Amino acid sequence: MFKQLIYKAMPIKHVMSLYSEIEINSLLRDQMYLHKNPTDLMNYLKMSGFDFTLDEFEDATNILHLQCQSYEEADALLQKADWLRFQISTI
Repeated sequence: MFKQLIYKAMPIKHVMSLYSEIEINSLLRDQMYLHKNPTDLMNYLKMSGFDFTLDEFEDATNILHLQCQSYEEADALLQKADWLRFQISTI
């Protein structure tokens, strides 16, 4: 059971790290634009240290959203989430 909790916590940390990085790392954002399909983008993210599935991304986003302390913080998180969803869905 403990092993399962650790396993589930890692994708959440990867999503949290990705949210932080896309805010400050323009090179990462530029590289994400270059991928032509969702599989390539997800593989790129995995190779870059952000290893999670789309379902894990949504779960992590929901958890992070519940932890927001203000409307502004929640809005900023959801804007990043929408940008990432757009990147994945429009490729």
